[in-house]
This record gives sequence, structure tokens and C-alpha cells, in this order.
Amino acid sequence: MEKHALHPSLFDRLPDPIILLNPDRLIVTLNQSAVELLETPASRAAGHRIEEFIPGLSQLTDDSIRGGQARLVIDWITSDQQRRYEVVVSAWNNHQDELAGYLYTFHDLTFLEKNALVLYQQQQEITSQRIRQLNQTLARLETEYNLFAMVMDTINVLVAMLDSDGKIERYNRAFEVGISAERKKLQGEIIWNLLYFDVNDRPMSETIHTLREFLEVNSKETFLIDEDGIRRIIVWSSQVYTGEDQAIERVIVTGIDITAQKKMEDLLAREQLLLRSLINSIPDLIFYKDTLGRYIGCNLAFEKFSQHSGGRSIVGHTDYDFYPAEVAEKFQITDNQVMTNREPVIYENQILRPNGKTITLETRKSPYYGPHQEILGVIGIGRDITQHKMDEEALRQANAEIAQLIASLSSILIVVTIDQIIQHWNPSAQRILGISSDHAVGKHLSDLPINWDRAAIDRFIEKCKKERSPQYLDPMRFARTNGSEGYLGINISPIYDQENSIAGFILLGSDITERKALENQVAQGQKLKSIGQLAAGIAHEINTPIQYIGDNAHFLQTSFQDLMVVFNMYTQLGEAVKLGRPTTVQVNEIETAIKKIDLPFLISEIPLAIEQSLDGIQRVSEIVRSMKEFSHPGVTHKTAFNINKGLQSTITVARNEWKYVADVETDLSPNMPSVYCLPGEINQVFLNIIINAAHAIGEKIQKSGGQKGNITITTRSENDWVEIRIKDNGPGIPEHVRQHIFEPFFTTKEVGKGTGQGLAIAYNVVEVKHGGKLSFESRIGEGTTFIIRLPVNQANSPNPE
Repeated sequence: MEKHALHPSLFDRLPDPIILLNPDRLIVTLNQSAVELLETPASRAAGHRIEEFIPGLSQLTDDSIRGGQARLVIDWITSDQQRRYEVVVSAWNNHQDELAGYLYTFHDLTFLEKNALVLYQQQQEITSQRIRQLNQTLARLETEYNLFAMVMDTINVLVAMLDSDGKIERYNRAFEVGISAERKKLQGEIIWNLLYFDVNDRPMSETIHTLREFLEVNSKETFLIDEDGIRRIIVWSSQVYTGEDQAIERVIVTGIDITAQKKMEDLLAREQLLLRSLINSIPDLIFYKDTLGRYIGCNLAFEKFSQHSGGRSIVGHTDYDFYPAEVAEKFQITDNQVMTNREPVIYENQILRPNGKTITLETRKSPYYGPHQEILGVIGIGRDITQHKMDEEALRQANAEIAQLIASLSSILIVVTIDQIIQHWNPSAQRILGISSDHAVGKHLSDLPINWDRAAIDRFIEKCKKERSPQYLDPMRFARTNGSEGYLGINISPIYDQENSIAGFILLGSDITERKALENQVAQGQKLKSIGQLAAGIAHEINTPIQYIGDNAHFLQTSFQDLMVVFNMYTQLGEAVKLGRPTTVQVNEIETAIKKIDLPFLISEIPLAIEQSLDGIQRVSEIVRSMKEFSHPGVTHKTAFNINKGLQSTITVARNEWKYVADVETDLSPNMPSVYCLPGEINQVFLNIIINAAHAIGEKIQKSGGQKGNITITTRSENDWVEIRIKDNGPGIPEHVRQHIFEPFFTTKEVGKGTGQGLAIAYNVVEVKHGGKLSFESRIGEGTTFIIRLPVNQANSPNPE
């Protein structure tokens, strides 16, 4: 029956007093005639037993009326007169045929007793008709209410009906779920005891005690803590129903859960902050304009670069407000080009900075669009590429020097792809083979009219490809352009790409005809031979450090960007400290950024990357310097020389000779004094012995198999002497040939593999030109150690010839 409390006006239309009770026989509501009968407002009567107002009704028990209707005539003395009423009590069931309450109808018999019985009967008929109409109305209201209740339970809005004390009388399913009705019975609860008022999750009941105070929080955010402990944000509104005395009788409150909306707003705000922080952390200059060329915004780097941070905001201004007219006009032209063509534009500008330096700025402008692909403006990204340009120029000069070095080689240098398409043809190839570079580059090697052993070239290229190691053709007969015959010594070496796959080959050849004919020029011939052997790996040896220099440069660039993020955060924290407003959030953001970029890893790896890059540059420089030294006559006077550096340089130059057969280990004394000597000649000694050691190990591996060998190089100083030991674990020197090791033209290598001049030249340089001592120790099957002893002070040593 309490459902009908939502419609009290229906009962007010009936002239007879009518009172509705719940199953516990407590007053739920009464119409206006009943209010006048009881002389009590409906709000005060509700919740009380009817016998408190009409004691005579206590005669009606539950059993007397539960089965249907009961009638009772009572005398009732009102404030002005005594009246007699017939009370008709009816039990009322709901749509589930369960007892919903009782309907008390009062018929005034005072008039009937004074008038005819006919009138009484007529009145009874009218009353019965009215009761039937009332029942029909109540049934219709029951149906309408059930539909209304079903609709209310399907909406996602919290709805509750409160009495004048703020107690919950009725509520829908959304309210039940939102307040977590599974934990408690909500009916009769005061609503503000269930809500929370502020971010500290303080119960609203601490600050609100009356319904009037609760109604004042309309359209304000309150909170619910559901049974899972989740804090939900609710915005309430209310509709107040008052009586004739303007007192509040009922309140309908509705609440909208905006938790998800708030989360989305917070997420959007965080994403916008993150995007802004990300843009500001980028060292490149970033700006964006609308279609009229007005700046909408920029990052900190652009603001600092453009010097707009000094209280002069860039937003709303155009380039004409900051730059000379001719410069601003150029910027506007590129903006219009981007928006007209809907394509990015990249250009470079020379910018004069306030410090007087001119930098090169590369700018990329792109259009940005609205939701319907309409042009909204231009986004620009500028980058200072001054250093990049300088690096490009330095690289170009280095390449030019390398090209000049290669061009100065007296040997043939031909570079071909894996399909034998010629990519490089040096002047020596043009001079010796009689074909210009223009006619050679781009053609297949077999298409050139060269009179040489083409089958041998193909065979050794295929062998080089299969074994992934250099191959030697020495000598190979060929015909010169003038018809005379000569001999070539050709070294074929593989070229590797970044995936360590063979991408091509280097053919390094020398015209050795004169060497064979002029044995009296043995020393210079040996030097040229060394150059011929080493140059095959020069391109690869230079390419390898250049590759990891590039990789390290990319790593350093990325690491620098990451470090700038932390640096900018520390800068902001420093500014906050200056202002006395540092926050824990800033510190936490810095700690999070440090963890994200793995700062300890960068701190440990960046110095290594720089060191590796510098080492790579040093390696290239050493290779170039060593090639120059070996391809040109050395100095004619002695100078102070660092033996350790000389050995390291020689190891680097000879790397292509030993790296396939041996590992080189060094134990160089850090206290070595400088030696007064001929650096080029001493390096040649180191080179000859290291190459011999590599060849010896290679022959051992070729004959008996096994893994790579070892070459160990040590240096020591003793009094006025330095000692260099070069040890290999090759096959050793047979006893019967040891006395001939330093003799000219003596060699233990097979025919075509050695000239017998390397150790003879070394002996002459060490003992004759420098007054030192060259000896060796050897054990068959264990290896050989060459010992070089040089005096530190060469003042009294022989002069070079």
C-alpha cells in the first residue's frame, strides 16, 4: 500500500475520510477528509497506530478483518460536535496476492440517523460505487506504478524518496546498487549517513544533520564508498513536495554517477600534461600555427631559441611580430605551400644567433587536420644541424683523403659487387690495364677486354666467397696495352655488409714484373709486397669502425634525448627550489623518468660508446697513417718513438692478416720510455714478424686442423734497453734451417708464398741501422718467439744508409 503514497492527491478528491495502513497497521497516508476528522496533519499521523487517534477501533482485530471486510459503528467527538461513523475496514493485497495493508473508510451516519432510511441506502450505494471506483483507480494505479517502477529500475540514475526527516522510504535498483544495499536494509536509513562529503572521505553526517542542509548540496559532488571500497562520485538533485503549511512532506532525490566521467576527464588532463611534457622534453624546436599564420603554441626549446620567454608570449602573434619582414614572408610562403599542397615541406635556413654565430637550421613543416580533414594549420619542427653539416664535411674530407690515398696506390684496386659488377676502378688499374674508369665502372668484370687468366680470376673469387677469406694469385701472367707481357700479384678479399654477409670483393693487384726482373730493389719490393697484402683488408678494416662509430653516434643521440628529459625535470625542480615551492610530485616524476631511461645503464654505457667511437676514429686514422708510412719513404733522421703505440698501430694495420687464424694478446709495459729511432722502419720490422707469425699459425691449422692460434706481444724496459717479444704458437722453426733465418731470399714457405726478404730486412733495420739485437727462440710443435732489443738512446748508433 505504500506505493500509493506517491499519489496522495487521488485520495483528497474523496469526500469520505480514508486512511491507509500498512500490514503492521501503522498509518501510511490519509486523505484531506481524514486529516480534518483526526485534526492532525498527515505528516504527524504517519507511522502511528490508528488507535492512538480513535481508541474505539481497537475492537477490530487482525483476525476479524483478514478474511475480507469488517464494519464497526463508533461515536466520535470532534472539537465542535459529536458524530457517528460507520467504519468499513478492507484488507488490501498487492499484485502478488500478498497482504499490502488495510483501507479504513469512514461513513458519516449522523445525517442518516436524522433523515430517512432511503437516503441512508442511497448514500450507501453511492459510497459503494465510490469504493468500486476507488478500487478501480487503485488497480489502475497499481498497473501504472508497476510499469513506472520497472522503468525506474532500468535507468542508471539513483532515485530515492525521502520523508520529512530525510529517511529513505523508497528507492530504485540503481540506488540500491550504488549504496550497496546488499550490506544493509536502506529503508528507514537517513540518506546523509550513507554519503561522503569531501576528498578526505569524511562522512557527510559529520557536517549535515537536517534535511534542509542536505538539500543545499544540490548539484554538488558527493561520494559513495561501495562494498568493494571503491570511491564513486555522485551529483544529486532533488524535488521537494510540501503540504499546505509549506512543511516538507516528501523529497524525491536523484543522483548521477559521474565517476567514469571524472576518470575520463582526469585521464584526458594527464594525457594533455604528458603530451605537453613530452613536447617540452624534445630538444628540437616545435611550433604550431593556425591557418592565418598565428602561433597557437610552441615547446620550451622553440621559446628559448626564439627568445620569446621574456614576458612576450608567442601565442596569437605571427612571424611578422618577431622577424624582419623579408624573413617572415619566406616563412609565410612555406606555410601556404604546406596548407595548399597538403604535403610536408623541408628546407634549411642560415640563422644568425645573438652570440654572432651562424647556425644551419633544418625545418620540417606539415599540415594538421580537424575531424573532417579540414586544414587547421601548420606544425613545424626545427633542428640545429650545424654540427651535422660539419660532420658531413669532415666525413667528406676523410673520404676524399681515403680516395686520394687509394688513388695514390701504385697497385691495381678494383671493387666489384657479389655479381662482379665493377664499382671502383683506381688510376693504377687504368694505367696498368689500359682501361679508363668511365669505361669500367658499371660493367661486368668479364666484359672488359683484359688479357689475363680470366678462369683463374673466377675460380679464386668463388673460392673467396666460399671460404670467406682472402685468396692470392701470385704471379699471374697478363699482357700490357703495348703488347708486352708481365706478371700481376692479385689479392682477392671479401667485403661484408652490416649483416656480415659478403656484399662484394676487392681485387688488389700489383705489376710485379719489375720486381722479378730487378732483384737489386729487394727492400722496396718487400715493402710494396707488404702494402699489397695489407691493402686488401683496408676497405673492410676502415668500414668496420665507421659502422660502429655510426651505431654509437645513434645510441648517443638517443641517450642524449633521454638525458635531456631528466635534465629538464631537474631544471624545473631547481627553479621550484629557488621559489621555495619544490613538490614531491616533481621528485617522483624525476625518479620515474630515471627508472624509465635506465640512467645507471646510460651512465655506464655512454662513456664506453664515446670511448669506442674515439677508438674507431683512432683506428681509421692509424690505418690511414700506416698506409701513408708504408707507401712512401720514411723519415731520414731518428726521432723519439713510443714503442707501445707503434706496436698497436702495426697490429691494427696487419689485422686482416692475422684475424682469421689467430688472436693477438698484448702485455705492454706502461713504463716504456720513448726510443730514439726510425719509426717507419721499426714498424716495418714489427709488421714483418707479425705477418710471419700469422702465416706460420695458418700453415699449422691448414695441415693439422684445430682452432685459431695465439700471437702474444709483450714489452719491457731494462736500464737503457727496451725489449719486444712477439710469440706465436705455430709449428716452430726446424733445427736445420734456424741458422739461415735472417739470410736474404731464404724462406720456408712454399713457392709463390714468400720472398725470403722479410726477416732479412728486419735484421738489417734492428742490428745495422739501430744497433739493436734481433734473435728468436723456437720449439717444434710449440711455436716461436722473436726477441727485439733496442737501445733507448740511439745517439751512438749507426745512421741510416
